[in-house]
Amino acid sequence: MKTLKLGVLLSIIVITKNLSFSQTNKYDVVPESPSFYFGIGTGINFNTGLTGIKLGARLNEFSLIEASAGIGSWGNKIGLGIVLNAKNSTSWCPVISISRATGLDKFSNNLELKNSSGITYNRDVDITLNPATLFNISMQRQWIRPSGNRIVLELGYSILFAGSEYSVILNQGEKLSDNSERAMNILKPGGIMIGFTYNFAIK
Repeated sequence: MKTLKLGVLLSIIVITKNLSFSQTNKYDVVPESPSFYFGIGTGINFNTGLTGIKLGARLNEFSLIEASAGIGSWGNKIGLGIVLNAKNSTSWCPVISISRATGLDKFSNNLELKNSSGITYNRDVDITLNPATLFNISMQRQWIRPSGNRIVLELGYSILFAGSEYSVILNQGEKLSDNSERAMNILKPGGIMIGFTYNFAIK
């Protein structure tokens, strides 16, 4: 009788443990990471420009490759980068990327000028912005939604690698005022990077 009771007790313990183990596994499973993302973004010195889109493709469970395109202060902007530690959970993700600002050819804008006598005045002038290439180092803070969507805040620095010269068609004796030169230099790509994107998961 005691042997029967002991056998039943052991059976109950084994069955209970197996049920507990199976339930733990069921609820501890991390949802499968989405294979692709489509995002919309905005920022300063950001790969999407002032406004644009991002496409992400998963290389493995911990990394993504991202391509971006948008409109910036120095013409259109395109970019390509790799995101590390991009697991399917809230985390910090290091990013290395390159971007290209295409520049603009002979667009008209009103600038403050100075003549040979030192008198300042404003008039419309034709400006050409040459393309610029940038190397970017940044960190993403990602928040993963239950749907798998990624909310991303990206902070970093964009290093001007080549280009970004500009030219202005002026009359003889004219030159840009100090205020206009400062404004043009502010428009140049490069410097502190701040960006925000919302990325829709595509499984």
